[in-house]
Parts: sequence; structure tokens; C-alpha cells
Amino acid sequence: MRRQHLLLASLGLMTLWRLALLPTLGLSPEEAFTAMRTGQPLAADFTLQGPLLAWLSRLSMLIGGHGEFGLRLFAPLLALATSLMAWHLAARHYDRTIAGWTVVVLNLLPGFNLAAVSWTPAIVVLTGLTALPLLLPRAIAFGPEVSKAWTAAGLCVAALLLTSPGLAPVLALSAFLLYRPSRHSALWRGRGFWLFLSLSILPLILWVRWQSLHHWPFWDHSLWMPDLRIIPSWFRAVVFASPLLFVVILWAVRGLWLRPTASATHSLILAYALPLALADFFWRSQTPWPDTGWPAWLVFASMLAGHQFVVSPLLQTEDRISWRTITLVLAALQSVFLVNTDFVRAAGLPWSFESRLDRSDSPFLHLFTRDPSGTQRGWTQTGRLVSDVLIDTQLKSPQEGRYFVIASDWRLAAALNQSLPSDAPCLWPTPTHPRVHPIQNPSDWTHPFAHLPRYDARQPDGSSHFAQKDALYVTDDTQRGSPPPAIRAAFTRTELLTTAHVVHAGQPVRQIKIFACYGYQPPQL
Repeated sequence: MRRQHLLLASLGLMTLWRLALLPTLGLSPEEAFTAMRTGQPLAADFTLQGPLLAWLSRLSMLIGGHGEFGLRLFAPLLALATSLMAWHLAARHYDRTIAGWTVVVLNLLPGFNLAAVSWTPAIVVLTGLTALPLLLPRAIAFGPEVSKAWTAAGLCVAALLLTSPGLAPVLALSAFLLYRPSRHSALWRGRGFWLFLSLSILPLILWVRWQSLHHWPFWDHSLWMPDLRIIPSWFRAVVFASPLLFVVILWAVRGLWLRPTASATHSLILAYALPLALADFFWRSQTPWPDTGWPAWLVFASMLAGHQFVVSPLLQTEDRISWRTITLVLAALQSVFLVNTDFVRAAGLPWSFESRLDRSDSPFLHLFTRDPSGTQRGWTQTGRLVSDVLIDTQLKSPQEGRYFVIASDWRLAAALNQSLPSDAPCLWPTPTHPRVHPIQNPSDWTHPFAHLPRYDARQPDGSSHFAQKDALYVTDDTQRGSPPPAIRAAFTRTELLTTAHVVHAGQPVRQIKIFACYGYQPPQL
């Protein structure tokens, strides 16, 4: 019992540490876009991700404020809930000793810690997919009639699909492998199951409706196609699971593969983990930093690793303790350096930042030479720089807020929307308009800003809020000497105002170029 009390106290301290870290890490462009969506009308909007993150952000930002802490407030709390559910799941399948080691392993994994301090779909997926194996067996044990367990399981699936609709095939495959219809035929005719199914399908109906209203961007982005670049995906899995722990996990899987009937418990956990790991490996390997994709397989991998730590038949007790200590210390150090990469530079290693936001390849291909957390760094300085230019142009203009702001891509626009000071004198016609727009093209409706109020749109009476106005064009493309053709064609003339280098921890984060664009001419739609 004392061990369980110590473990609970350690989880409390870990949660406080994660909460303290939240305001020290800048928002990524994806997190900034989620924060911006909280200012839009409440709707089932599946732009970029499901709407549940934005709905929860409204509540968390009411409690914690409109900064990094408020947006991410629920992430450490969900990580705590996931740890407690992982303990119960491991205790059900093994015993309390292995359950304790499962929680220790899970909370030292770099992928879990990164998800616990960022507001991305990963942390909600982690929590939901850990809760589901606890809820579904309980619902089945209650029988076919309506019960709280069936309702809770249905709400859990609904939350997962409202966060990441792409999980639907994975959940269906896992349910088929674990609860075959032939073995539970009586349940499928009960009202409890149909309540569960109705709650599960409702988010898919909302997703299909949203896709049909927006001309099916799902197909434009080719999100249904697997990513077959094996090496970066493999490297990403090793980074998130820590190298030595990854070896432990592979060793446990190898034992199950060679002796599939040796342990029914091992086989069941592998049946939980394998579909999730394959889906994460092939469909979520290119998610931008700090999103860790669908990392719920880490929970079940931690259970296998915890079992190996306690009852491994290959090592004597003393050797097992030494091997376990080395493995966990390495994972802890990797988590610390991955969650806050400034520790690497504080140690004297000149780890430079990835400077571009619109890279199409995996951030893990350049991990040793480029710090992927550059997408979270230097935004306060960048926002102040743009604000200073707006103020300077304001002094030369008789009309307040004459300039609106255009960014070279949607990620830069999302980050600037969050980091631009609230008193920056930019043209902002309505509260639903973004303060910083990406380049808009009347024929391009695939990026996340496409269905928000746009600067190239006209009012019902044919007028435009932005006609004949001037704009600042902001880009982080160091090779560009002038705005792109789409900008030059929409304005009468352009000129370069300033070039600035944003620096963090002694390393350049990005180079910003700001152009003045005069006399906007909306397209004739």
C-alpha cells in the first residue's frame, strides 16, 4: 500500500511539473490555430482536426487565461487520468506490482511527456483509447440492456471521433479483433449496444455533413493514403519510446510472436497495441511537432515493458535491477531534453532550429541537425516586430488601422494571430475575421483558413472590407526577394520594408521579411 501511495504522490508532483512547464513553451502553429478557433462561433468544425479540442479550449481558457497555460491546461490533467487508467488496466491483466512499473515506464516515455505538455489531438486520443479497454468489457459484462457502462463507452468513442475522425477504421478493426460478433451475438441485438452504436456514429454523421458542405477536402489532402517512408517513421517511433525501452518492447513482442499461446494476457495486450501502432506508424508519422500522432500504443507497450522489468526470465535479479535502472534513467533524460530542448543548448551543444514552417518531409529526418521545436520558438518577438512595423506605418497614415496583415502560409498566419499584441493597429473588420490572413486564392479551399472570413470575399451587397486598403505581407522564406505573383497581381505596387532575424537561446529561429503592399483590388467573383 505504501508503494501505491508513493506512486500517487509522484504522479501529483509530475502533474505539477508539467503544469509549470506550460507557459514556458510557445504555441505551435497548430495550437495557435486551435486557440484562434475558440473566438469563432461554436460549431462542429472539422478543419485541421475535430472540434472537441476547440470546445475544450473554450473552457480551459476561461479558467487559465488566453495564453499558453490556459490553452494547454487540460493536457497535464488528461495525462494524469491516463496514468491512473493505465494502472487499473495493468492491475486487471497482471498485478499491482507490474501496474506500478507500467505507470513509471509510461510517465518516462518521451512521446507521452511531449503529449502531456502540448494541446494536440494526441493527448485526447491517449486518454480515450486507454479508457475504452476499461469501459467496453464492463459494458459487455452488464449484458445487452442499457446501462451507464454502455453510455460511457459510447461517449468515449464519440469523444475520440470528435477529436480525430480518422480513428474510425482503427476502432472498428480493434473491436472486431477483440470482440468478435460470433462470440457476443446476443449483445448486438440489445438496446445497450444500439445506444453505444448511436453515440459512436453521431460524430461520423457530423464529419460527413461538414465534408459535403466544404467539397470534401479529405480527398484533396489525400489523408486516407498511408505514408510508406519507413525510415523516418521507424526513427520517430524510437524517439518517442526511447531507444532502450523500444528494445524492451520489441523483445516482448518477439516472445509473443514465437510463443503465441504462452500467455493469454500478453496476446490480449498485443491485440490492443498492434492495430494502434500500425495506424500511428503509417498514417500519423508526418504530424508536425509537437503532435505525437496516435500514441496510445505507448500505454500497452508500457504494460509489456513493466512485465519484462518484473519477471524477465533472461536476467538474474541483480542484473534486472541494473538494466531497469539504466533504461529508465535514459528515458527520463530523453524526456527532459525533448520536452524543453533549451536544455540541450544550455548544456553547450549548438543545436540549431528548423527555420521553415512549411516543410513537407518529416521533422525526424533532421532531428540531429535541426531542433523541430523551432515551430514553437520566437513568436513573441515575431509578433512584436510585426506590431512595431504596423505602428510605424500608422504614424505615416491618417487612417487608423489602415493596413491588414497577410502571411505567406497558414501556419505563419495562425502563429501571428496568437502572438500579435492585442493593441496592434491592424485592419480587423469583425471579431470573426482573423487578424492575420494567409494568402488567399479564390480557387483554393483546402487550407484551414479557407472557410473563415477572407480578405478576398465580398459582402452580400458586393462591397469589400479590404478594397483599396494596404497590407503588410510577412514571409519566413529567406530566398524570396519580392512577394509572390498572387500578391503582386492583387496590389498596385509593393516594396520591402524590413528584414529581421528572430533569435532564441543564442540560435536564429527564423528570418522574417515584411513587405508593404498598396491598393488591394479584390477579385471579381
